[in-house]
Amino acid sequence: MTLASRFTEPRVFHLLLLGVFVPVLPLTWGAWMWSRRRARITGAHQWSRRLLALALVDTVVALAVLSLLFIAPTPHRLVRDEPTPIDARDTRPGSEGLFTPNVALEPGACVSAELARPDSGTLRPLALAVGLLALFGFLGRRHRPLRFLIPAVAVFALAWFVGGAARAGSCAALGGHAPGTFLLALLAHGLALASGGWWLARRVDAVPILAPLAAPRVVAAALYYTITWVPRAFVVVFAMGGIVAWLAQTGTPLDAFADSTLGVGGVLLLLLGGAFVGPFAEEVFFRGAVLPWLAGFTRPWVAITLSSVLFGALHVHHGLAIVGPLAVGMILGWARARSDGLRVPILLHAAFNAASILVFVILD
Repeated sequence: MTLASRFTEPRVFHLLLLGVFVPVLPLTWGAWMWSRRRARITGAHQWSRRLLALALVDTVVALAVLSLLFIAPTPHRLVRDEPTPIDARDTRPGSEGLFTPNVALEPGACVSAELARPDSGTLRPLALAVGLLALFGFLGRRHRPLRFLIPAVAVFALAWFVGGAARAGSCAALGGHAPGTFLLALLAHGLALASGGWWLARRVDAVPILAPLAAPRVVAAALYYTITWVPRAFVVVFAMGGIVAWLAQTGTPLDAFADSTLGVGGVLLLLLGGAFVGPFAEEVFFRGAVLPWLAGFTRPWVAITLSSVLFGALHVHHGLAIVGPLAVGMILGWARARSDGLRVPILLHAAFNAASILVFVILD
């Protein structure tokens, strides 16, 4: 095998993906021009277009790195309170027990806060997701979208209600909110979304999205894409911190436990809800139901992109870190399409969430 035959367009593309924080722009642009010349002979322009896209993305990443180093200020970060002195009594939520309320509340106040008057931070992801589903339905209006949209919105609303009811009920039973009430609500919401998503997925005709690959190869490629694409996305988004600064006032769901003492039981419940039930529910709904539905009337990569946008919409409360769910949603959608099933994306999603939770627990 000659040296020239070793450097095919796919191999060059995947080698250049390794230029994450310091993109090798001359090589990337040179590879695109090389592939363009080859495409004129072979007539295969697919990898030429992909190399052009990579060159453009890495150019933006390079400019973002320069702006972070020399121009743009560091995006606003939420500042925690001063740490409690060592000799002071630990008054953090959960310090006296996972289900011991930190502030007493009447049962009526619990129900009113969760169900009667939910805050905008709770309703915003739900409203954004419903709006995106309506937009997708308009795009596929020739394919009887209401048969999918009405049940999908009902599943969203039911999962939200079940989560809120679990949190309100546990709050009322305990006499106030505790870290355990949030964990129970997380589990209830995940189980409701998983049940509804499973039912919804059975109503959607499964269609081939991309040519299937062997599961180990899909897992390896998905992990490779994660470590090469997600950092690029974070660099660009944080360089645009001024534009999306309004998002930085919220945070990730883990922030609800940042000042809590969970203990072993709390960590296990958090892992159960966040690393097992949650990923299973979201994969069944987004990659098991929404993605095949979109693939029924759009091109494969359009379906993967739209489903990842919807997936990211439900994580808008992550703030600037929403870029993570958006990028990971693309990778999980690709894994679903390539593996022609849900086992691989569920495994990957669970691994990503478990790693995030364990890092949070260790650092906190």
